[in-house]
Amino acid sequence: MAHLENKVAVVTGAGRGIGGRTAVRLAADGAAVAVIDIAEDATKDVVAEIEEAGGRAIGVGCDVSDEQSVLAAAERVQSELGSIGVLVNNAGVMAPAESRTPAGWELQLATNVLGHFLLTNLLLPRVTDRVVWLASMAHRFGRISLSDPNWERRRYERWQAYGQTKLADLMLAYELQRRLTAAGSDVRSVAAHPGYSATNLQDRPAEAPPAETYRSLPAGTRIGAFALEGLIG
Repeated sequence: MAHLENKVAVVTGAGRGIGGRTAVRLAADGAAVAVIDIAEDATKDVVAEIEEAGGRAIGVGCDVSDEQSVLAAAERVQSELGSIGVLVNNAGVMAPAESRTPAGWELQLATNVLGHFLLTNLLLPRVTDRVVWLASMAHRFGRISLSDPNWERRRYERWQAYGQTKLADLMLAYELQRRLTAAGSDVRSVAAHPGYSATNLQDRPAEAPPAETYRSLPAGTRIGAFALEGLIG
């Protein structure tokens, strides 16, 4: 990425793991970074690391599965940091036992998709460079159920629920880019697959993901083509 001097980067799930390393790198490239994590205390180590290296960062507590928390975080980021160069939608949960937010949303759907959809809409008018959506190989077995995305009428399957959210993130990335292009905007919407990374996200699931997650794809396969193969319905 180009030098980010005098620009702002916002990274969710940045208290540790991929998000934490992303925040540190963006700060090293000159950005002032909003380090967002589920609790502000969880951001302290990353904020301290950035500041000790001569960078600028603020820690922001935000549970991205909660609408009011997202609204408050977006307001704070805008009031303290102004325009935003880069938004990185990184926070996520992977294949937990069935759980729902107080508002009734399936936890993975709320965290991985709905919260970032809301945050992106709130911050997009101030974004000047790009929105990055963290992707996963799990989109390969994802199926988006338009009739029951919230797992209210189906038997809950944790990995299928996760795959649905990661496919949805890809579709959001594509659709946002389509709309930005149609509007003549220079802002980009991209999906970034970090590869299989040993982070705290791997700590909890007791079951292995479906075998098709690791199948190789023919050279030149376009990820977007999966949306045309009966994966949304």
